[in-house]
Amino acid sequence: VSLTLFGQKNTYIGLETAITNDIYKFSDNGDNIKSIPLISGIWGINIRQDLNNYFSIETGLIRKHYAEGYGLNIDPTKKGAYGLNGFNIWQIPFRIKAKINLFKDKVFFIPTIGYHFCINSNYGSHGYFGAPQHLLTGDSIVTHDTSNYSITKTFSLLETGVGFEFNVFKKMILSISANYFTGFKKIVQTDVSYKINNDPIMTASGYSKGQYWCFGVGLRYSIGNIWTNKKQE
Repeated sequence: VSLTLFGQKNTYIGLETAITNDIYKFSDNGDNIKSIPLISGIWGINIRQDLNNYFSIETGLIRKHYAEGYGLNIDPTKKGAYGLNGFNIWQIPFRIKAKINLFKDKVFFIPTIGYHFCINSNYGSHGYFGAPQHLLTGDSIVTHDTSNYSITKTFSLLETGVGFEFNVFKKMILSISANYFTGFKKIVQTDVSYKINNDPIMTASGYSKGQYWCFGVGLRYSIGNIWTNKKQE
């Protein structure tokens, strides 16, 4: 797309942050390990270019922390996680956003689809956790888990989501959004062994393809006049 076309539309630079819920799947020969909500977060910067009044493209750089953990079926009152390891990635997004005017060019509905190229910052390392626990049910348990972060160094995520944008002071946009990130290949595996009271040692295995829910806010500032100034020069 030519600089002349860009000069007629707004360019924005912005910040984004969000709360995420990371998703793991577990298999367990003792049927006691379960997946639980794992809350973590992201932050990043972005650059957006309006193509016309209805579509824009966006890229940037995002830092994402993945939480790890699991729960136990034998203790329904336990809301925390065992094995609070975690790892970090960099995400480079390529997004297409649509814009539907809801109220006087001040409030917009924003569907989003995007591709994210991801780099595993903890590639080549492992995470470990192990500790005895006393459950509220009166049971005792000893757990040990090992997470392998060396399965893949790079991977892809597909982003789909919706949100709302609000024009603030003409040159700023405040946004809120809900997005889901779909993964395509395993990026981490956690192997678990545990012993409940005097029962035999059981084993379980969990993995993630990087998928997570994301609920975030963003703030963007219009710098589109830079293109206009360059054109006039």
